[in-house]
Amino acid sequence: FLMDPDGSHQVQLTHGTWRSVQPHVSPDGGSVLFTALWPEFPKVGLFKLDLGTLAVGILAHWPADDGAGESDARWVGDGSSIVFSKNGGEGRDTVPTQVYEMDLGGGRRRRLTHDSFYNTDPAISADGSRLAVSSYRGPGTPHLDGAAGEFAVKLQDWFLVVIDPATRTERVLTQGLACTKRVSPAPPCSPSEGPAWVPLWSPDAQTVGYLSVRSSTTMGIYAVAPDGGVARTLLEVTDLALTRWAWVDS
Repeated sequence: FLMDPDGSHQVQLTHGTWRSVQPHVSPDGGSVLFTALWPEFPKVGLFKLDLGTLAVGILAHWPADDGAGESDARWVGDGSSIVFSKNGGEGRDTVPTQVYEMDLGGGRRRRLTHDSFYNTDPAISADGSRLAVSSYRGPGTPHLDGAAGEFAVKLQDWFLVVIDPATRTERVLTQGLACTKRVSPAPPCSPSEGPAWVPLWSPDAQTVGYLSVRSSTTMGIYAVAPDGGVARTLLEVTDLALTRWAWVDS
């Protein structure tokens, strides 16, 4: 759906019985990136919807019979390219989730991460020099053992990592502890100790914000300098589950 900031004038953009998620409007306001489990991509693929015509184009690539395994797409800079997470690698290069960049025609793909971790929610800084990801670096896979749904994940061992794609150097900014197991009267984790999801660069590129949990009842949006330091609280709640958020450049 598309709507005004106050919730009015809601317009349904996609129609179907399948899941369509992670929408992001382009910098020029003309199109929307989204992830979907459509019949063509039962294992998740990337699509672009033209807001003028409502026509949908496929950006995903077929590396396997069951779909593309691509998600978490975000616009880069002026919108001429996107970054996204891809599960499974390319061809014979089978790896955990890695981050790629590609142009809007689906071509000129280049891999930005080169490791054995599960790197999700990529966000590139305004100057394109640094990549922030939520990276699962624990045992096994990030999927929660015994969970009914494939989207249920573990709540620890997720780290906020800032990477220089040119040099492949990285800085790990959080500790990924199992903070949901902290129950009062035990003190909650600090913002730097917890797991980290959905990292986003501030408009001035001086801060990386992210979602985290500090105890069994407390989660919020926190921020830290990309070169490290003490993380600070931007918003904290005890009665909500936060899953997506964004900076507002005002």
